Amino acid sequence: MLIVDARWCVPPRHTRNCRYARTTWRLKQHRLRAQNDGHRPGVMGASKRRSGVAYPVAARAHRGQSGAQRPRPFGAATVGVDDAVMTPARPPVVGQTEWDAALTAMTEREETVAAAMHDLAAARKRMPMVRVERDYHFEGPDGRRSLAELFDGRRQLILYRFFFEEGVDGWPDAGCPGCSSFADGIPDLGLLHARDITFAMASPAPRENLRRYGERMGWTDVPWYTICTERFSADFGVDEWFGLNVFLRDGDDVYRTYFLQHGEMVQSIGSVWSMISLTPYGAQSEDEDAPEGWPQAPFSFWFRRHDEFDDPPPSASA
Repeated sequence: MLIVDARWCVPPRHTRNCRYARTTWRLKQHRLRAQNDGHRPGVMGASKRRSGVAYPVAARAHRGQSGAQRPRPFGAATVGVDDAVMTPARPPVVGQTEWDAALTAMTEREETVAAAMHDLAAARKRMPMVRVERDYHFEGPDGRRSLAELFDGRRQLILYRFFFEEGVDGWPDAGCPGCSSFADGIPDLGLLHARDITFAMASPAPRENLRRYGERMGWTDVPWYTICTERFSADFGVDEWFGLNVFLRDGDDVYRTYFLQHGEMVQSIGSVWSMISLTPYGAQSEDEDAPEGWPQAPFSFWFRRHDEFDDPPPSASA
């Protein structure tokens, strides 16, 4: 009897909705084929092909058939079919002088990247903005809310589109693994609130699903809303992939100021400083590169702990 691992044949349903998930599925396929063909280090005698049909070792081992070789951890040095000596990869060993020289070179590269990131944050503050003309509604623990009400009284909003809906991997008990990893890295919200920034997430999943999964993952302090207006995702470029939309509120008017969806850049988002750098007002510190008239305060104003901010930020009175 031939056994064909279904993961090789048809992408799971959630790949229709999220390009991140589609990429993840392709990577899994590549790794499975590498294991099956013996290309991955440490995998022995992995492939048997009959009439062009793969007979994956991973699938056979999972089903408990005798004689199957389980894939060994990446980096394992194979000695024989039954004996393996683990030799995990590691950096080369050098003398102190050579290590110091390598560190100096790396530090110079980091300083160059840091300067470019500062320039990028300054450029974001000079981005134009576009008024949000349509009405969008969301469901939260306190009932229905408009987009303007998601700000919670602050002037800036970072809204993350989290893929949690029917057809996404894990439904109905869990959301997209990639989106979940991002949510795990959300910084303490108090430091964002101190700078007049609200962070929130939005998904099509019903409120009860959001509540259960948020409690399971420990995100109970993060505002998470059900998207009630279907066209919201398409209007803001998050109908196929996750994304960070940034908004500025002026009274009852809401403006879209920035949008981030580039995967490699999103991977660098997680610290409070990286979140702040996405917003139009930024850190609101006088040592920042910002347009003339931007709300700012001396660095000493910000040099305090997140539970010590009793004074409103400069943008609150701008």
